[in-house]
Amino acid sequence: MRVALTAFDLGGEEWKRGFIDKVLKEAADPESTFLPRLNNPKYSAFAAAFAPVNDVITISPEALQKIADDFDSSSFESAVGQVDDSMRLALNYQSDIQGLIGSGSSDKAILYRLLGSVPVRTVLETATGLPTSIRKLPIETQAGMLKEALQKRFGISDLQALASSDQVEKVIGTYHSVRSISEGPSGFSPASNALTLLNGGAGLGGQGGINLLLSGL
Repeated sequence: MRVALTAFDLGGEEWKRGFIDKVLKEAADPESTFLPRLNNPKYSAFAAAFAPVNDVITISPEALQKIADDFDSSSFESAVGQVDDSMRLALNYQSDIQGLIGSGSSDKAILYRLLGSVPVRTVLETATGLPTSIRKLPIETQAGMLKEALQKRFGISDLQALASSDQVEKVIGTYHSVRSISEGPSGFSPASNALTLLNGGAGLGGQGGINLLLSGL
């Protein structure tokens, strides 16, 4: 249960056994509207992977390997967060943004999803210069302010563009730049290392990237 949930970035929700049972049962019912109303991409992906057919959950070897890989990635993000929270947020943003954008969704639906994800929201607020105080405003107002800020800072009029690799790099780079200016870290700080890692480790490769991360400990 822990591995399965962590793979879908739902780690720590193992105690919700009754809710998880309902998610899987509803996923097995083609007429159910529970998951669309829940509007949680993480639980939707979890349900799609483990939905039982005739009360049996079947997982292909390829899907099982992907779950294992995703578990490793999510576990790494959690470990990174214990070194520096800004690194965790950036990694969360990188892994979550595409799923939150989705395909064929309206701007309103996308904005609400972005605002509902704490890591993604935090990165976007910092990168666009929006104050956290906007969270006290009505959600419709927040959505309008975020859309305007994305247009002003990154020239994004089509929210689908946020999921492109170029825009992901720009947003994360800006986020780390703003954090670095406000916190004044050294050149070998965890935040600086995170930026290098997220940009491919500057040609260091996997182990080199891990060594770079550890240099900030």
